[in-house]
Amino acid sequence: MTRTLSNKLFKFWPWAYFATAGFAGIFVWVVGHRGVYLLDQSIMFDGAWRVFQGQVVYRDFYTAFPPVPFFIQSLVFLIAGVDFSAMVLSAAVLNAVATLCVIWLVCRLLPAQPVIAWIAGLLTAVWFQAPFGTLWFEQTAFFFNLLALVLLVKAVWAEDYAAVMLRIAAGFLIGIAMLSKQNAGVEFLPVVFGVVAIPHLSQLRKAVSRTFQISAGLLLAFGIFGVWLWMFSSPAGFWHCYVVLTRQIGADRIRLGTTLLAMAVLAPTLPYIVVALVALFAALERSAASSVPAPNRRLIVWIVLGCAFFQNLFKFHTDNEVQNSLPYLGLIYGLSFGLLADVLRSRGVFQYPRLGSLSRRGLYLVLGALLFGTPLYIGCLNSWQRRGEQFDANSRFVTPAQVPGMSRVKWGEPTFINDRTGTTLSRKDFEDLNAWLAATGSNFFVFPDSTMLYGLHRRVSPQPWLYFSIGHSFLAGELPRVDSVVVESLRRNDVRVILLEKDSWLGNQKLLDYMPELRTWIHNDFERFKDFGVFEVWTSRGFPFVTKGDEGSDPSSP
Repeated sequence: MTRTLSNKLFKFWPWAYFATAGFAGIFVWVVGHRGVYLLDQSIMFDGAWRVFQGQVVYRDFYTAFPPVPFFIQSLVFLIAGVDFSAMVLSAAVLNAVATLCVIWLVCRLLPAQPVIAWIAGLLTAVWFQAPFGTLWFEQTAFFFNLLALVLLVKAVWAEDYAAVMLRIAAGFLIGIAMLSKQNAGVEFLPVVFGVVAIPHLSQLRKAVSRTFQISAGLLLAFGIFGVWLWMFSSPAGFWHCYVVLTRQIGADRIRLGTTLLAMAVLAPTLPYIVVALVALFAALERSAASSVPAPNRRLIVWIVLGCAFFQNLFKFHTDNEVQNSLPYLGLIYGLSFGLLADVLRSRGVFQYPRLGSLSRRGLYLVLGALLFGTPLYIGCLNSWQRRGEQFDANSRFVTPAQVPGMSRVKWGEPTFINDRTGTTLSRKDFEDLNAWLAATGSNFFVFPDSTMLYGLHRRVSPQPWLYFSIGHSFLAGELPRVDSVVVESLRRNDVRVILLEKDSWLGNQKLLDYMPELRTWIHNDFERFKDFGVFEVWTSRGFPFVTKGDEGSDPSSP
Protein backbone atom coordinates (compact mmCIF):
# COMPACT_ATOMS: atom_id res chain seq x y z
CA MET A 1 0.00 0.00 0.00
CA THR A 2 2.79 2.43 0.94
CA ARG A 3 4.75 1.63 -2.21
CA THR A 4 1.63 2.10 -4.35
CA LEU A 5 0.99 5.52 -2.81
CA SER A 6 4.63 6.47 -3.30
CA ASN A 7 4.47 5.49 -6.97
CA LYS A 8 1.30 7.55 -7.45
CA LEU A 9 2.92 10.59 -5.86
CA PHE A 10 6.01 10.13 -8.03
CA LYS A 11 3.80 10.21 -11.11
CA PHE A 12 1.73 13.12 -9.77
CA TRP A 13 4.45 15.71 -9.16
CA PRO A 14 5.83 16.00 -12.71
CA TRP A 15 2.31 16.76 -13.90
CA ALA A 16 1.90 19.31 -11.12
CA TYR A 17 5.18 20.97 -12.09
CA PHE A 18 4.30 21.21 -15.78
CA ALA A 19 0.83 22.50 -14.87
CA THR A 20 2.51 25.22 -12.80
CA ALA A 21 4.68 26.14 -15.78
CA GLY A 22 1.52 26.30 -17.90
CA PHE A 23 -0.06 28.59 -15.32
CA ALA A 24 3.07 30.77 -15.43
CA GLY A 25 2.69 31.25 -19.17
CA ILE A 26 -1.07 31.81 -19.08
CA PHE A 27 -0.82 34.26 -16.19
CA VAL A 28 1.65 36.45 -18.07
CA TRP A 29 -0.46 36.20 -21.22
CA VAL A 30 -3.44 37.59 -19.29
CA VAL A 31 -1.76 40.31 -17.21
CA GLY A 32 0.55 41.34 -20.05
CA HIS A 33 -2.48 42.48 -22.05
CA ARG A 34 -3.66 44.79 -19.27
CA GLY A 35 -2.66 48.30 -20.26
CA VAL A 36 0.21 49.71 -22.28
CA TYR A 37 3.26 51.64 -21.06
CA LEU A 38 4.14 53.84 -24.00
CA LEU A 39 7.72 54.61 -22.93
CA ASP A 40 9.31 51.30 -21.92
CA GLN A 41 7.23 49.01 -24.09
CA SER A 42 7.87 51.24 -27.10
CA ILE A 43 11.62 50.84 -26.58
CA MET A 44 11.40 47.08 -26.85
CA PHE A 45 8.81 47.09 -29.62
CA ASP A 46 10.64 49.60 -31.82
CA GLY A 47 14.07 48.05 -31.22
CA ALA A 48 12.81 44.63 -32.28
CA TRP A 49 10.90 46.16 -35.20
CA ARG A 50 14.11 47.85 -36.38
CA VAL A 51 15.96 44.51 -36.31
CA PHE A 52 13.00 42.94 -38.12
CA GLN A 53 13.34 45.65 -40.81
CA GLY A 54 17.03 44.82 -41.24
CA GLN A 55 18.51 47.67 -39.23
CA VAL A 56 21.60 46.75 -37.21
CA VAL A 57 22.02 47.94 -33.64
CA TYR A 58 25.04 50.22 -33.05
CA ARG A 59 25.40 50.72 -36.80
CA ASP A 60 21.94 51.89 -37.87
CA PHE A 61 20.39 52.73 -34.51
CA TYR A 62 21.66 53.53 -31.03
CA THR A 63 20.63 52.57 -27.54
CA ALA A 64 22.28 51.96 -24.17
CA PHE A 65 20.22 48.77 -23.93
CA PRO A 66 22.07 45.62 -25.09
CA PRO A 67 20.91 43.80 -28.23
CA VAL A 68 19.94 40.23 -27.21
CA PRO A 69 16.32 41.03 -26.19
CA PHE A 70 15.84 42.82 -29.53
CA PHE A 71 17.08 39.72 -31.36
CA ILE A 72 14.74 37.48 -29.37
CA GLN A 73 11.72 39.71 -29.89
CA SER A 74 12.38 40.18 -33.61
CA LEU A 75 12.47 36.38 -33.96
CA VAL A 76 9.10 36.16 -32.20
CA PHE A 77 7.81 38.90 -34.54
CA LEU A 78 8.88 36.68 -37.43
CA ILE A 79 7.00 33.70 -35.97
CA ALA A 80 3.93 35.32 -34.43
CA GLY A 81 3.58 38.61 -36.33
CA VAL A 82 4.47 42.20 -35.49
CA ASP A 83 1.99 43.12 -32.80
CA PHE A 84 1.81 43.81 -29.08
CA SER A 85 0.77 40.25 -28.26
CA ALA A 86 4.10 38.98 -29.62
CA MET A 87 5.88 40.82 -26.78
CA VAL A 88 3.51 39.21 -24.28
CA LEU A 89 4.13 35.80 -25.85
CA SER A 90 7.90 36.19 -25.43
CA ALA A 91 7.45 37.06 -21.76
CA ALA A 92 5.04 34.16 -21.21
CA VAL A 93 7.50 31.61 -22.61
CA LEU A 94 10.37 32.97 -20.49
CA ASN A 95 8.16 32.92 -17.41
CA ALA A 96 7.15 29.30 -17.96
CA VAL A 97 10.74 28.11 -18.50
CA ALA A 98 12.00 30.12 -15.50
CA THR A 99 9.34 28.45 -13.36
CA LEU A 100 10.56 25.00 -14.42
CA CYS A 101 14.16 26.03 -13.70
CA VAL A 102 13.30 27.04 -10.13
CA ILE A 103 11.34 23.83 -9.56
CA TRP A 104 14.29 21.80 -10.83
CA LEU A 105 16.76 23.65 -8.58
CA VAL A 106 14.65 23.06 -5.46
CA CYS A 107 14.09 19.41 -6.38
CA ARG A 108 17.80 18.87 -7.01
CA LEU A 109 19.00 20.50 -3.80
CA LEU A 110 16.08 19.30 -1.67
CA PRO A 111 14.91 16.04 -3.28
CA ALA A 112 12.53 15.19 -0.44
CA GLN A 113 10.55 18.45 -0.74
CA PRO A 114 8.22 18.16 -3.79
CA VAL A 115 5.53 20.38 -2.20
CA ILE A 116 8.05 23.14 -1.49
CA ALA A 117 9.37 22.87 -5.06
CA TRP A 118 5.83 23.30 -6.37
CA ILE A 119 5.25 26.35 -4.15
CA ALA A 120 8.57 27.84 -5.30
CA GLY A 121 7.35 27.41 -8.88
CA LEU A 122 4.07 29.17 -8.12
CA LEU A 123 5.88 32.12 -6.54
CA THR A 124 8.21 32.32 -9.53
CA ALA A 125 5.21 32.30 -11.87
CA VAL A 126 3.81 35.49 -10.35
CA TRP A 127 7.10 37.29 -9.58
CA PHE A 128 9.56 36.55 -12.38
CA GLN A 129 8.12 38.12 -15.53
CA ALA A 130 4.50 38.83 -14.65
CA PRO A 131 4.98 42.22 -12.91
CA PHE A 132 6.26 43.73 -16.18
CA GLY A 133 4.08 41.66 -18.48
CA THR A 134 6.03 41.94 -21.73
CA LEU A 135 9.56 41.02 -22.73
CA TRP A 136 12.07 43.37 -21.11
CA PHE A 137 15.84 43.66 -20.83
CA GLU A 138 16.17 42.97 -17.11
CA GLN A 139 13.92 39.92 -17.10
CA THR A 140 15.74 38.53 -20.13
CA ALA A 141 19.05 38.84 -18.26
CA PHE A 142 17.48 37.30 -15.14
CA PHE A 143 16.37 34.38 -17.30
CA PHE A 144 19.85 33.63 -18.64
CA ASN A 145 21.27 33.99 -15.13
CA LEU A 146 18.81 31.37 -13.95
CA LEU A 147 19.69 29.00 -16.80
CA ALA A 148 23.36 29.40 -15.89
CA LEU A 149 22.57 28.57 -12.27
CA VAL A 150 20.79 25.38 -13.34
CA LEU A 151 23.83 24.26 -15.35
CA LEU A 152 26.23 25.01 -12.50
CA VAL A 153 24.19 23.07 -9.96
CA LYS A 154 23.94 20.19 -12.42
CA ALA A 155 27.72 20.34 -12.91
CA VAL A 156 28.33 19.73 -9.19
CA TRP A 157 27.25 16.09 -9.63
CA ALA A 158 28.34 15.59 -13.25
CA GLU A 159 31.33 13.59 -14.53
CA ASP A 160 34.54 15.53 -15.11
CA TYR A 161 34.25 16.25 -18.85
CA ALA A 162 30.51 16.91 -18.69
CA ALA A 163 31.00 19.18 -15.67
CA VAL A 164 33.59 21.25 -17.54
CA MET A 165 31.27 21.65 -20.52
CA LEU A 166 28.39 22.65 -18.24
CA ARG A 167 30.49 25.33 -16.54
CA ILE A 168 31.68 26.73 -19.86
CA ALA A 169 28.07 26.76 -21.09
CA ALA A 170 27.01 28.53 -17.88
CA GLY A 171 29.68 31.18 -18.43
CA PHE A 172 28.43 31.59 -21.99
CA LEU A 173 24.90 32.17 -20.66
CA ILE A 174 26.18 34.79 -18.20
CA GLY A 175 27.73 36.53 -21.20
CA ILE A 176 24.33 36.45 -22.92
CA ALA A 177 22.83 37.89 -19.73
CA MET A 178 25.33 40.78 -19.87
CA LEU A 179 24.31 41.34 -23.49
CA SER A 180 20.70 41.47 -22.32
CA LYS A 181 21.22 43.99 -19.50
CA GLN A 182 24.64 45.08 -18.31
CA ASN A 183 24.20 45.30 -14.55
CA ALA A 184 21.77 42.38 -14.34
CA GLY A 185 24.48 40.13 -15.76
CA VAL A 186 27.59 41.60 -14.14
CA GLU A 187 26.15 41.76 -10.63
CA PHE A 188 25.20 38.07 -10.77
CA LEU A 189 28.81 36.97 -11.29
CA PRO A 190 29.58 36.57 -7.55
CA VAL A 191 26.64 34.18 -7.25
CA VAL A 192 27.84 31.88 -10.04
CA PHE A 193 31.47 31.98 -8.95
CA GLY A 194 30.37 31.04 -5.44
CA VAL A 195 28.32 28.08 -6.70
CA VAL A 196 31.38 26.52 -8.35
CA ALA A 197 33.83 27.43 -5.56
CA ILE A 198 31.84 26.46 -2.45
CA PRO A 199 31.89 22.67 -3.04
CA HIS A 200 35.72 22.92 -3.13
CA LEU A 201 36.52 25.36 -0.35
CA SER A 202 39.24 23.06 0.96
CA GLN A 203 40.69 22.59 -2.53
CA LEU A 204 41.72 26.03 -3.71
CA ARG A 205 43.16 24.78 -6.97
CA LYS A 206 39.89 23.13 -8.00
CA ALA A 207 37.87 26.18 -7.00
CA VAL A 208 40.10 28.47 -9.08
CA SER A 209 40.05 26.16 -12.11
CA ARG A 210 36.25 26.04 -12.06
CA THR A 211 35.96 29.81 -11.97
CA PHE A 212 38.31 29.93 -14.97
CA GLN A 213 35.98 27.56 -16.81
CA ILE A 214 33.10 29.99 -16.28
CA SER A 215 35.34 32.83 -17.44
CA ALA A 216 36.19 30.84 -20.58
CA GLY A 217 32.51 30.56 -21.44
CA LEU A 218 32.05 34.26 -20.76
CA LEU A 219 34.95 35.13 -23.08
CA LEU A 220 33.54 32.80 -25.73
CA ALA A 221 30.21 34.66 -25.68
CA PHE A 222 31.89 38.05 -26.03
CA GLY A 223 34.31 36.67 -28.62
CA ILE A 224 31.47 35.54 -30.87
CA PHE A 225 29.68 38.82 -30.28
CA GLY A 226 32.88 40.72 -31.08
CA VAL A 227 33.15 38.95 -34.44
CA TRP A 228 29.55 39.91 -35.18
CA LEU A 229 30.28 43.52 -34.19
CA TRP A 230 33.32 43.66 -36.45
CA MET A 231 31.64 42.07 -39.46
CA PHE A 232 28.12 43.49 -39.32
CA SER A 233 27.83 46.28 -36.77
CA SER A 234 30.11 48.91 -35.21
CA PRO A 235 32.62 48.23 -32.38
CA ALA A 236 32.90 51.98 -31.76
CA GLY A 237 29.13 52.34 -31.57
CA PHE A 238 28.93 49.41 -29.18
CA TRP A 239 31.61 50.88 -26.89
CA HIS A 240 29.87 54.24 -26.78
CA CYS A 241 26.39 52.83 -26.12
CA TYR A 242 27.20 49.80 -23.98
CA VAL A 243 30.06 51.26 -21.92
CA VAL A 244 30.19 55.07 -22.08
CA LEU A 245 26.47 55.72 -21.73
CA THR A 246 26.05 52.99 -19.12
CA ARG A 247 28.96 54.39 -17.13
CA GLN A 248 27.27 57.80 -17.17
CA ILE A 249 23.97 56.31 -16.00
CA GLY A 250 25.76 54.49 -13.19
CA ALA A 251 27.62 57.63 -12.12
CA ASP A 252 24.32 59.51 -11.94
CA ARG A 253 22.69 56.85 -9.73
CA ILE A 254 25.37 55.21 -7.59
CA ARG A 255 26.71 56.78 -4.41
CA LEU A 256 29.20 54.58 -2.57
CA GLY A 257 28.10 55.40 0.99
CA THR A 258 24.39 54.96 0.46
CA THR A 259 25.02 51.88 -1.69
CA LEU A 260 26.98 50.15 1.07
CA LEU A 261 24.37 51.08 3.67
CA ALA A 262 21.48 49.83 1.54
CA MET A 263 23.33 46.61 0.81
CA ALA A 264 24.12 46.04 4.48
CA VAL A 265 20.47 46.14 5.51
CA LEU A 266 18.92 44.92 2.22
CA ALA A 267 16.70 47.99 2.47
CA PRO A 268 14.86 48.08 -0.88
CA THR A 269 13.80 44.42 -0.99
CA LEU A 270 13.92 43.28 2.65
CA PRO A 271 10.14 43.49 3.29
CA TYR A 272 9.56 40.91 0.56
CA ILE A 273 12.18 38.35 1.64
CA VAL A 274 12.57 38.83 5.40
CA VAL A 275 10.35 35.84 6.23
CA ALA A 276 12.39 33.57 3.95
CA LEU A 277 15.67 34.77 5.46
CA VAL A 278 14.35 34.13 8.97
CA ALA A 279 13.42 30.61 7.87
CA LEU A 280 16.90 30.07 6.45
CA PHE A 281 18.70 31.18 9.61
CA ALA A 282 16.31 29.14 11.76
CA ALA A 283 17.19 26.08 9.68
CA LEU A 284 20.92 26.78 9.98
CA GLU A 285 20.67 27.14 13.74
CA ARG A 286 19.40 23.54 13.88
CA SER A 287 21.34 22.27 10.88
CA ALA A 288 22.82 19.35 12.85
CA ALA A 289 19.39 17.73 12.72
CA SER A 290 19.04 18.13 8.96
CA SER A 291 19.08 15.13 6.64
CA VAL A 292 20.21 17.35 3.75
CA PRO A 293 23.88 16.63 2.91
CA ALA A 294 26.32 19.35 3.95
CA PRO A 295 27.33 20.22 0.33
CA ASN A 296 23.67 20.84 -0.54
CA ARG A 297 23.21 22.99 2.57
CA ARG A 298 26.21 25.12 1.67
CA LEU A 299 24.91 25.62 -1.89
CA ILE A 300 21.43 26.46 -0.60
CA VAL A 301 22.77 29.09 1.78
CA TRP A 302 24.97 30.65 -0.89
CA ILE A 303 22.24 30.72 -3.55
CA VAL A 304 19.64 32.21 -1.17
CA LEU A 305 21.92 34.92 0.21
CA GLY A 306 23.52 35.57 -3.17
CA CYS A 307 20.18 36.02 -4.91
CA ALA A 308 18.89 38.16 -2.04
CA PHE A 309 21.87 40.52 -2.25
CA PHE A 310 21.77 40.51 -6.05
CA GLN A 311 18.11 41.55 -6.17
CA ASN A 312 18.73 44.27 -3.62
CA LEU A 313 21.77 45.66 -5.42
CA PHE A 314 19.95 45.57 -8.74
CA LYS A 315 16.96 47.45 -7.34
CA PHE A 316 19.19 50.03 -5.72
CA HIS A 317 21.07 50.73 -8.96
CA THR A 318 18.01 51.08 -11.18
CA ASP A 319 14.88 53.19 -11.25
CA ASN A 320 12.71 50.09 -11.55
CA GLU A 321 9.75 49.50 -9.34
CA VAL A 322 10.64 47.00 -6.62
CA GLN A 323 8.09 44.56 -8.08
CA ASN A 324 10.31 44.25 -11.16
CA SER A 325 13.39 43.48 -9.06
CA LEU A 326 12.33 40.26 -7.32
CA PRO A 327 12.78 37.56 -9.99
CA TYR A 328 14.27 34.99 -7.62
CA LEU A 329 11.78 35.41 -4.78
CA GLY A 330 10.33 31.95 -5.50
CA LEU A 331 13.79 30.38 -5.43
CA ILE A 332 14.67 32.15 -2.18
CA TYR A 333 11.43 31.03 -0.49
CA GLY A 334 11.66 27.48 -1.82
CA LEU A 335 15.22 26.80 -0.71
CA SER A 336 14.85 28.56 2.67
CA PHE A 337 11.61 26.91 3.72
CA GLY A 338 12.59 23.60 2.17
CA LEU A 339 15.68 23.46 4.35
CA LEU A 340 13.67 24.50 7.41
CA ALA A 341 11.00 21.87 6.69
CA ASP A 342 13.68 19.20 6.50
CA VAL A 343 15.08 20.22 9.89
CA LEU A 344 11.63 20.23 11.48
CA ARG A 345 10.79 16.83 10.03
CA SER A 346 14.10 15.40 11.22
CA ARG A 347 13.36 16.69 14.73
CA GLY A 348 9.88 15.15 14.69
CA VAL A 349 8.03 18.47 14.84
CA PHE A 350 5.59 17.39 12.12
CA GLN A 351 4.55 14.47 14.31
CA TYR A 352 3.90 16.58 17.41
CA PRO A 353 2.19 14.02 19.76
CA ARG A 354 -0.33 16.29 21.42
CA LEU A 355 -2.09 17.03 18.17
CA GLY A 356 -4.25 14.61 16.31
CA SER A 357 -3.59 13.90 12.65
CA LEU A 358 -6.46 16.10 11.43
CA SER A 359 -5.60 18.98 13.76
CA ARG A 360 -1.95 18.76 12.79
CA ARG A 361 -2.75 18.97 9.09
CA GLY A 362 -5.10 21.89 9.70
CA LEU A 363 -2.40 23.75 11.61
CA TYR A 364 0.16 23.18 8.87
CA LEU A 365 -2.35 24.27 6.24
CA VAL A 366 -3.01 27.56 8.07
CA LEU A 367 0.70 28.22 8.59
CA GLY A 368 1.45 27.37 4.97
CA ALA A 369 -1.30 29.67 3.76
CA LEU A 370 0.15 32.55 5.78
CA LEU A 371 3.80 31.95 4.92
CA PHE A 372 3.39 31.21 1.21
CA GLY A 373 -0.05 32.60 0.47
CA THR A 374 0.92 36.14 1.41
CA PRO A 375 3.76 36.60 -1.15
CA LEU A 376 1.72 34.69 -3.72
CA TYR A 377 -1.27 37.00 -3.22
CA ILE A 378 0.90 40.14 -3.29
CA GLY A 379 2.60 38.97 -6.48
CA CYS A 380 -0.73 38.22 -8.18
CA LEU A 381 -2.19 41.57 -7.08
CA ASN A 382 0.82 43.60 -8.24
CA SER A 383 0.83 41.90 -11.63
CA TRP A 384 -2.94 42.11 -12.05
CA GLN A 385 -3.05 45.81 -11.21
CA ARG A 386 0.10 46.52 -13.27
CA ARG A 387 1.85 48.24 -10.34
CA GLY A 388 5.21 47.41 -11.88
CA GLU A 389 4.41 49.89 -14.63
CA GLN A 390 2.66 53.25 -14.39
CA PHE A 391 -0.69 51.98 -13.13
CA ASP A 392 -1.99 51.77 -9.58
CA ALA A 393 -4.76 50.18 -7.53
CA ASN A 394 -7.34 52.62 -8.97
CA SER A 395 -6.64 51.67 -12.60
CA ARG A 396 -9.26 49.70 -14.49
CA PHE A 397 -8.75 47.46 -17.51
CA VAL A 398 -12.06 46.71 -19.18
CA THR A 399 -12.30 47.76 -22.82
CA PRO A 400 -9.96 46.41 -25.52
CA ALA A 401 -8.14 49.01 -27.60
CA GLN A 402 -9.55 49.10 -31.13
CA VAL A 403 -6.10 49.47 -32.67
CA PRO A 404 -4.65 47.03 -35.22
CA GLY A 405 -1.84 45.11 -33.56
CA MET A 406 -3.21 45.83 -30.08
CA SER A 407 -6.68 44.35 -30.25
CA ARG A 408 -6.10 42.07 -27.23
CA VAL A 409 -4.86 44.90 -25.01
CA LYS A 410 -7.35 46.13 -22.43
CA TRP A 411 -6.84 49.85 -22.18
CA GLY A 412 -5.92 51.15 -18.74
CA GLU A 413 -8.12 53.90 -17.36
CA PRO A 414 -6.43 56.16 -16.57
CA THR A 415 -3.32 55.67 -18.71
CA PHE A 416 -0.77 58.18 -17.49
CA ILE A 417 1.61 59.83 -19.89
CA ASN A 418 3.23 61.61 -16.94
CA ASP A 419 2.08 60.78 -13.43
CA ARG A 420 3.86 63.79 -11.92
CA THR A 421 1.87 66.26 -14.00
CA GLY A 422 -1.27 64.12 -14.12
CA THR A 423 -1.29 63.99 -17.94
CA THR A 424 -3.35 61.06 -19.27
CA LEU A 425 -4.23 59.61 -22.65
CA SER A 426 -7.73 58.35 -23.34
CA ARG A 427 -8.46 55.21 -25.29
CA LYS A 428 -10.53 57.15 -27.83
CA ASP A 429 -7.74 59.62 -28.57
CA PHE A 430 -5.28 56.76 -29.07
CA GLU A 431 -7.71 54.88 -31.30
CA ASP A 432 -8.48 58.00 -33.37
CA LEU A 433 -4.78 58.75 -33.79
CA ASN A 434 -4.06 55.24 -35.04
CA ALA A 435 -7.06 55.30 -37.39
CA TRP A 436 -5.81 58.60 -38.83
CA LEU A 437 -2.25 57.29 -39.26
CA ALA A 438 -3.57 54.18 -41.01
CA ALA A 439 -5.57 56.36 -43.40
CA THR A 440 -2.62 58.59 -44.35
CA GLY A 441 -0.25 55.77 -45.26
CA SER A 442 2.77 58.05 -44.89
CA ASN A 443 6.05 57.77 -43.01
CA PHE A 444 5.95 59.69 -39.75
CA PHE A 445 8.17 60.70 -36.82
CA VAL A 446 7.19 60.41 -33.13
CA PHE A 447 8.84 62.61 -30.51
CA PRO A 448 9.84 61.59 -27.91
CA ASP A 449 8.37 58.29 -26.60
CA SER A 450 5.60 56.42 -28.44
CA THR A 451 7.77 54.77 -31.08
CA MET A 452 5.87 51.48 -31.06
CA LEU A 453 3.57 53.27 -33.51
CA TYR A 454 6.12 52.64 -36.28
CA GLY A 455 5.83 48.87 -36.03
CA LEU A 456 2.08 48.89 -35.46
CA HIS A 457 1.68 50.69 -38.80
CA ARG A 458 4.54 48.85 -40.56
CA ARG A 459 6.35 52.14 -41.17
CA VAL A 460 10.09 52.66 -41.22
CA SER A 461 11.69 53.79 -37.95
CA PRO A 462 12.99 56.98 -39.53
CA GLN A 463 15.89 58.14 -37.33
CA PRO A 464 18.64 56.37 -35.34
CA TRP A 465 17.64 56.81 -31.67
CA LEU A 466 15.17 54.50 -29.92
CA TYR A 467 14.13 57.28 -27.58
CA PHE A 468 15.38 60.71 -26.58
CA SER A 469 16.86 61.06 -23.12
CA ILE A 470 20.10 62.75 -22.11
CA GLY A 471 22.40 60.27 -20.39
CA HIS A 472 20.42 57.28 -21.67
CA SER A 473 20.38 57.82 -25.43
CA PHE A 474 23.27 60.27 -25.78
CA LEU A 475 25.46 62.52 -23.68
CA ALA A 476 24.46 66.15 -23.14
CA GLY A 477 27.28 67.41 -25.33
CA GLU A 478 26.11 65.26 -28.23
CA LEU A 479 22.69 66.90 -28.55
CA PRO A 480 23.71 69.26 -31.43
CA ARG A 481 24.90 66.25 -33.48
CA VAL A 482 21.72 64.34 -32.60
CA ASP A 483 19.69 67.34 -33.76
CA SER A 484 21.45 67.44 -37.13
CA VAL A 485 21.37 63.67 -37.74
CA VAL A 486 17.67 63.42 -36.88
CA VAL A 487 16.68 66.10 -39.40
CA GLU A 488 18.85 64.57 -42.11
CA SER A 489 17.35 61.11 -41.44
CA LEU A 490 13.77 62.40 -41.50
CA ARG A 491 14.36 64.11 -44.82
CA ARG A 492 15.98 61.00 -46.28
CA ASN A 493 13.03 58.83 -45.21
CA ASP A 494 10.48 61.26 -46.67
CA VAL A 495 8.70 61.86 -43.38
CA ARG A 496 5.48 63.76 -44.04
CA VAL A 497 3.86 63.60 -40.59
CA ILE A 498 5.26 64.65 -37.19
CA LEU A 499 3.71 63.52 -33.90
CA LEU A 500 4.81 65.74 -31.01
CA GLU A 501 3.85 64.61 -27.53
CA LYS A 502 2.87 67.56 -25.34
CA ASP A 503 4.02 65.66 -22.26
CA SER A 504 5.97 62.45 -21.59
CA TRP A 505 6.93 60.14 -18.75
CA LEU A 506 10.42 61.62 -18.26
CA GLY A 507 9.62 65.08 -19.59
CA ASN A 508 11.86 64.59 -22.62
CA GLN A 509 9.51 66.55 -24.89
CA LYS A 510 11.39 69.60 -23.53
CA LEU A 511 14.47 68.53 -25.49
CA LEU A 512 12.86 69.97 -28.62
CA ASP A 513 13.65 73.43 -27.24
CA TYR A 514 17.35 72.52 -27.44
CA MET A 515 17.21 71.06 -30.96
CA PRO A 516 17.04 74.18 -33.16
CA GLU A 517 17.45 72.40 -36.51
CA LEU A 518 14.57 70.02 -35.83
CA ARG A 519 12.37 72.76 -34.39
CA THR A 520 13.05 75.09 -37.33
CA TRP A 521 12.42 72.36 -39.89
CA ILE A 522 9.09 71.45 -38.30
CA HIS A 523 7.86 75.03 -38.13
CA ASN A 524 9.04 75.92 -41.65
CA ASP A 525 8.02 72.77 -43.53
CA PHE A 526 5.02 71.56 -41.51
CA GLU A 527 1.80 72.93 -40.17
CA ARG A 528 -0.08 71.89 -37.06
CA PHE A 529 -3.05 69.93 -38.26
CA LYS A 530 -4.92 68.12 -35.48
CA ASP A 531 -4.59 67.14 -31.85
CA PHE A 532 -5.36 63.68 -30.55
CA GLY A 533 -5.18 64.11 -26.82
CA VAL A 534 -1.52 64.48 -25.88
CA PHE A 535 -0.38 64.14 -29.51
CA GLU A 536 0.05 67.19 -31.75
CA VAL A 537 -0.12 66.15 -35.41
CA TRP A 538 1.93 68.24 -37.82
CA THR A 539 1.67 67.55 -41.55
CA SER A 540 3.91 68.58 -44.39
CA ARG A 541 2.67 71.76 -46.04
CA GLY A 542 0.52 70.81 -48.99
CA PHE A 543 0.10 67.27 -47.63
CA PRO A 544 -2.49 65.77 -50.02
CA PHE A 545 -3.83 62.76 -48.10
CA VAL A 546 -5.90 64.36 -45.34
CA THR A 547 -8.78 66.79 -45.09
CA LYS A 548 -9.90 69.07 -42.31
CA GLY A 549 -12.83 66.74 -41.80
CA ASP A 550 -10.63 64.01 -40.36
CA GLU A 551 -11.21 62.97 -36.77
CA GLY A 552 -9.29 64.75 -34.05
CA SER A 553 -9.56 68.00 -32.15
CA ASP A 554 -8.78 71.26 -33.89
CA PRO A 555 -5.71 72.79 -32.20
CA SER A 556 -7.26 76.24 -32.51
CA SER A 557 -10.35 75.23 -30.55
CA PRO A 558 -10.42 75.95 -26.80
